[in-house]
Amino acid sequence: MSRTQLESSIRMKPPQQLVNPGKIYIYGSYLLINEKYKGVHIINNTNPAMPEQLGFLQVPGNIDFAVKKQVLYVDNAVDLVAVNLQDLEHITIAKRIKDAFPPLTPPDGRTGMVSSANAPADAVIVSWELKTNN
Repeated sequence: MSRTQLESSIRMKPPQQLVNPGKIYIYGSYLLINEKYKGVHIINNTNPAMPEQLGFLQVPGNIDFAVKKQVLYVDNAVDLVAVNLQDLEHITIAKRIKDAFPPLTPPDGRTGMVSSANAPADAVIVSWELKTNN
C-alpha cells in the first residue's frame, strides 16, 4: 500500500464477520476485538447474552491496540495512530506518528524478501499472505 493510501485508510465500516481474531479488549460496555492485519471489531456488550456488532474500524496492518481514556491507540502498519472514541459513528484521528514501528515481517520468519532496496519508494507493508504452490 502506498504511504498516501495508508494515511487515509482508517475508517469506520459496517460490522464484519470475525475471521482471524486476535486481541480482545474491554472498553466500558464495549468489546474491541482485533482482526489481524485488518482492524478492530466494535461490539456492544451491554447484554452479554446478546452482544451487538456495531461496526468495524478498518486499520490496515493492525496487529495490536490499547485504549486509554477515550483514545484507541492502534498500529497502522508502521505508524502509531491515536483514534478518538468519543463518537463511534464519527471517529476522528487525533494523532499519527509516522514510522513508529519497524516494517511488518513475514509470519514465517523469513527476512530480506522485501527491503527498502527492492520495494517501491512509498510502499508500506500492511499484511502478509502465504501462498502455496499447487
